[in-house]
Amino acid sequence: MMKGIYTYFLLSLYLLVPLTFAYVVYCDSDVDCPYWADCISNSCVPHKGYCYYSSDCNYWEYCDTYKNKCILEKGYCNSDVDCGFWQRCTSYHFCETLEGYCDIDYDCKYYEKCNNATHRCELMAGYCKNDTDCKPWQYCLYNQCILKPDMCEKDTDCTFSWERCISHKCVDIIREGVPKSSNKVVLIIFDSSGSMDFMNKIGLAKNASLSLIDSLDDAEIALLRFEGGCNTAIAVNWTTDKDEIKNKILRFKADGGTPLAQSLIKAYSMLEEKAHDGPAYVILFTDGEESCGGDPCAVVKNYGQGRNIPIYTIGYIVNPNGKNQLECIANVSGGKYLEAPTPESINEIFSEVASLIREENCTSDDDCMENKICDNGTCVVSKIHFVFVPVNWKSGREKFDSEVKDQLDFFIKSVPSLANCSNKIKVSKTVNCKFAVNPDGNLSDLNKIYDCAKKSYKNFDFVVGIGDKGIFNGVMKGYTGGGKTVIFLERGNEIILAHELGHKFGLLDEYCYCPGTGICGEEPNPLKKEYGCDPYKDCCWSDFEIFGFEPFGNRCYLGNYEKYGCKTCCSGNKNKFGGRSIMSWANAEGPRYHDTPSLEHPAQNPKLRCD
Repeated sequence: MMKGIYTYFLLSLYLLVPLTFAYVVYCDSDVDCPYWADCISNSCVPHKGYCYYSSDCNYWEYCDTYKNKCILEKGYCNSDVDCGFWQRCTSYHFCETLEGYCDIDYDCKYYEKCNNATHRCELMAGYCKNDTDCKPWQYCLYNQCILKPDMCEKDTDCTFSWERCISHKCVDIIREGVPKSSNKVVLIIFDSSGSMDFMNKIGLAKNASLSLIDSLDDAEIALLRFEGGCNTAIAVNWTTDKDEIKNKILRFKADGGTPLAQSLIKAYSMLEEKAHDGPAYVILFTDGEESCGGDPCAVVKNYGQGRNIPIYTIGYIVNPNGKNQLECIANVSGGKYLEAPTPESINEIFSEVASLIREENCTSDDDCMENKICDNGTCVVSKIHFVFVPVNWKSGREKFDSEVKDQLDFFIKSVPSLANCSNKIKVSKTVNCKFAVNPDGNLSDLNKIYDCAKKSYKNFDFVVGIGDKGIFNGVMKGYTGGGKTVIFLERGNEIILAHELGHKFGLLDEYCYCPGTGICGEEPNPLKKEYGCDPYKDCCWSDFEIFGFEPFGNRCYLGNYEKYGCKTCCSGNKNKFGGRSIMSWANAEGPRYHDTPSLEHPAQNPKLRCD
């Protein structure tokens, strides 16, 4: 027995393996063996799955001499669970690739490659199985996509120097001129400044941009880059050849500064020169703020005025100043700012930008982002964005939608300067907000409505909460306040919407009372004598001739005294409701239809310019 132990001790030294009970072979009883072996015929025989040597295991296993366990050889198996999802375990205990799947490119056809994530064979770029695998201007021949006769991808595919590749056809520009394209155009500004070399940001951005290029469908694309110092260079002019763009991006090296303003000027110039009638977009990708003395936001305000060219800005681990610049560029242009806070997040952000651009094609407002409307098949920034919130609404969705339409019709007709706004108003309807309403007009109710809308919609001009009849218990019909863009009113009170919107534009309630002093009205916004106020006569009801008038004495107004005669409003005593006049933009008759400048106030608001 000692001889055997000594032999295995020497063997363990030779193999540089620690001496343990794993190397005891001879025995008198089970206690002389390790727990994973039995003493049989004076030899320690391993249990199934345990071993001294690989010869103790199955042929598809090897012996882990540290743990004395039989371990599967790579590629072998005992059951399907030991294999990948694309494999099965054969009776010979090796993992076999299932039909339709692949393990390496060799498992695929010569024009395919194995996707390491899905383990499916995929066509390589430019290859095909049939015509449907090719672009519309190509056909499949011997598993390769070939240009159809008289079709092209770039100008060099055309036969003559006076031809240009336009919409994938060679056009004689001397005889026919250059037709305007209605396809989507996308101009990409790629930051290849020196700071992009840090943490291999440029490498990750290159890879992410390849997927972005592929996802831009049939768009014509141009590529600008920051190139040395404060220069901006055209890397690729307008083309639909995505391989050309991707190959150019892969050759970019990090160098120079960040000339945001100059690159935007160049972008607007290229878009101006482009003969194009369709939608246009700019994608600006950068990891820093302007470093060449320009003001990029001012460039957008000056060059982008009156042009529907949204700029999608991507901040790649930017500082607060850089973020502010990019947000300004996006907001002024009608685009969107997206932030990639880590190198790994850039791929996801690029995918989101591609989705936003795809969504810019529309058939209705529902196809557009929350702050845009559908105008002739393209999503454009809305001039006014209303969010209507049903508050404790019990009359059904159809009646609520009808109520919203009535409110908007009144609003547009009431404000002369908004006559052309009917197709420029974005309307979003949130889910029903379930909360109690305090009839005394507590501002906490406004905050609830605002928060309810904010959960679904970020960009809006006005949130209008509409409740069923009787929601204010007859005390009041609507209110606004709290410094937020929220209005709360009762159904069927279109005139109140105009009144509350007046407050949002800085207009004040007007008062009429007759204290016998010869002064008509209270500060800060009294009715003045020159507008028809006579403190020694009774005040009269308001006349809203177009929409009817309210038969309530507390609505004090000097409008049509002669037409309707004197009614009780103040008559020397201030009305118990404050003698407040209805403040509205309705086109009622009368010498004192509110303060004259109030009619033009909405037109002075940039968001309400609908011409």
